Amino acid sequence: MERQDKSGERKPDFDKTFIEGSDSNADSHDLTSGNRLHLDDERVQTAYGASGATSAGAGNVKLPSAEEPAEIGSGTVVGELGTGGMAKVYKVWNARLEVYRAVKILLPSYQTDLLNRFETEAKITAKLHHPNIVEIYSVGEWNGLPYLEMELIDGESLEDLINRQGRLPDAVCSAIAIMVCKALAYAHGQEFLLYGKSYKGIIHRDLKPANIMISRRAEVKLMDFGIARPTETSFHTVEGNIVGTLQYLAPEQIDGVDIDAGADLYALGAILYEMLTGTKTFPQKTITNLMKKKATNEYRNFDDFDFRVHPQLTRISKRCLSVERSERFSDAASMLEALENAHRAVTGLSPEDTIRTYVEDPEGFALSSRRRRLIPRVSPKIYLPAAAVVVLAALIGLIVRTGPTSPSDTTTEHASPSGENNRQTTSFETEELTPLGEEQGKKDTTEEAAAPEPPKEEPVVKTPPRPTPPRQTTPRRPRTLTPLQKLRKKYGGDDFVAIGKEALRKGETDDAILALEQAAKEPGTEAATRLPLLEAYLKAGRTRDALYQVNSRPVNDAYFALLAGRLYARLGRSREALRHLESALQKRSSVKSRNDVRNDVLYQIALVRAKNYEENATQNNKTHLMQAWYNVKRFLPKSDPRYEAAVRELATIR
Repeated sequence: MERQDKSGERKPDFDKTFIEGSDSNADSHDLTSGNRLHLDDERVQTAYGASGATSAGAGNVKLPSAEEPAEIGSGTVVGELGTGGMAKVYKVWNARLEVYRAVKILLPSYQTDLLNRFETEAKITAKLHHPNIVEIYSVGEWNGLPYLEMELIDGESLEDLINRQGRLPDAVCSAIAIMVCKALAYAHGQEFLLYGKSYKGIIHRDLKPANIMISRRAEVKLMDFGIARPTETSFHTVEGNIVGTLQYLAPEQIDGVDIDAGADLYALGAILYEMLTGTKTFPQKTITNLMKKKATNEYRNFDDFDFRVHPQLTRISKRCLSVERSERFSDAASMLEALENAHRAVTGLSPEDTIRTYVEDPEGFALSSRRRRLIPRVSPKIYLPAAAVVVLAALIGLIVRTGPTSPSDTTTEHASPSGENNRQTTSFETEELTPLGEEQGKKDTTEEAAAPEPPKEEPVVKTPPRPTPPRQTTPRRPRTLTPLQKLRKKYGGDDFVAIGKEALRKGETDDAILALEQAAKEPGTEAATRLPLLEAYLKAGRTRDALYQVNSRPVNDAYFALLAGRLYARLGRSREALRHLESALQKRSSVKSRNDVRNDVLYQIALVRAKNYEENATQNNKTHLMQAWYNVKRFLPKSDPRYEAAVRELATIR
């Protein structure tokens, strides 16, 4: 059905044309692949999966290739990110803004329903502005083909992460689920205008690991709203046509009954299960078996695995996977609250810090998360036994220190030189009781017998005084200065931050490190020491210390990102190097000018690209390398030696 707006233009009816007739997608029934993009050699995936129905329709328009860059959207094509049945996605470089973006363009062979779907995706996503939802910047046409220009997510999908790592740590699972749930809570409550009609709330309807991106900057982004629809729209699926990916669909979606936001929460529960266990909730390979298991809600219990999952997370997942909608969470906000409580029970890190720590070092995540945890959590079940042990130990210690008291202890008296009696208790002796008078008589006799005789007087002999020898003086040894005192004397001051920066400027890296490490111990100087200390570590070749600075003390500064990129390039980790270097182009610096940072970054990117091409001479790497040297040549002044290097390298490559 179509309707006519005030301008007379024919518009598709959202409730029927788009929702009911838009998804004749064969991929929706594919239990093994799902609708997603393949990653290129850098494992960079865009913020939208390219999914949709294939079409036999012919198109005369030829899409550009990465080997022959073309202008699409606001930038120049520098690579292909993936192709699906509906669209192709390019990576483009916006030279004016100095940023990379993604452009999703509809394939020349498309059907009308896919065009409507593409248009609706643009309209819906353009109205969603949330840190955990991919951002769309503009729409347009290229040779008659519609395109979306959007945020480029440098990272990998949750699907690829699980396939590569297996089950994820409980804290990482809860952190990712929290981010996705925040995006759902926002989308489900968003008010917006679509095809001239007001709606409140959007249901994603195709939530799955392939549509969740984990960026190298530790961001979690929900993407691909291609089959999303308003929450209050009356909807029944066309008989025999299932919209979405079967493993994650709520039972009501498969049955073709009215759905609400609970369908997205069901899918998130299935995703949480998959993160916690490393296996799909319903891993069946055929539709028949999958339908049977879903109808009876038969999936492997958490207790059947040979590892333990935190009980709060298992309860959340099970509740979401309930067949009855009334048994699930009432909305995304209540599920979010439960997830946040579970996360606090699992770790002392915030969800953002949890993901950042894991992305930087997945293998060392458990150690680093324990090290950064401020307040260890102790189970209440051990409070009482622990208290009992402490009390028992205190009693034993008291008995050992004081010893047992016995009535057989005796007390003897002896005279002190001053004539006063001192009492001394002696254990293990018996005391005989005597009459008072007899005891006093014994005491007097004892005192008389013990009275000392007067000393005899001896003649005093006087001796002449001895001569006093002359006093000999020994020379003082010179005082030894400590390393810090030497620094103060050498640089003439007490400000170790200033001393460190001055030493760094003079190339005295050892002095710089000593001063800056000392300054970092003083309160209020941590922020001022991070950048120069990282630079000093790099210049001194202390990569381990530099790596710790990057991972544990990140700074939102372009120069910091540049130094981190240089560090990872030195370590041979080109992906991390490029991630930091490209992020530096989108930040400001408090210590360097924008042009200086940009020029250094572009040159470092070219060096990393050259290393990649040297190790793997593919056409894709060659294209990236040429674009990198072209950027150096374009932005650096001709007087810069790096400009001449770019000219030479471009001539050599061609």
